[in-house]
Amino acid sequence: MPVEHYFPLLTSAGEGNPKITPTRYLKNVKYKSNFMMTNLPRLAVRAIITDDQKQMLILKRSSTDTGGTKWCLPGGKIEYGETAEEALKKEILEEVNLECISTDFLFFIETLPGNYNEEHYITLIYECKVKGNLLINNESSDYYWLNQEDITKYSFAFYNDKAIVQYFEIQGKDSK
Repeated sequence: MPVEHYFPLLTSAGEGNPKITPTRYLKNVKYKSNFMMTNLPRLAVRAIITDDQKQMLILKRSSTDTGGTKWCLPGGKIEYGETAEEALKKEILEEVNLECISTDFLFFIETLPGNYNEEHYITLIYECKVKGNLLINNESSDYYWLNQEDITKYSFAFYNDKAIVQYFEIQGKDSK
């Protein structure tokens, strides 16, 4: 099902909703250093990309401010004016040089302030079919095709391990 079914306001940017206005949004904005923070949740997308053996692509982050050198699914933040699917396709192309040819919204995970960082994130998890030759960019230092049995061997950023476990649980139920 498309994400709009679960979150109708995510794609409408507040159209027709008197509670979400630019003025009201800006009143909630705080600044920390050069990084803008809000009292509103941030939206992100993550891609579950599998190969023919049902192994999942994970990326090892380069040493960065966010995520350190932990592992994660391809993806990133949804920018203002961008749909969730546009952000997903853009991030996949930027991070692993693959063209996303289909997407299927699966579920979301939520990260609350204080658990991982100071922000509240809602991360939309999609299963993606891709084509092309895998080539990681400088945001990642390595990649791996993950089996379900290997999950505990890796340290994940952004609570991506929750999404991975949930995906494999769904796959197990679907195969019965």
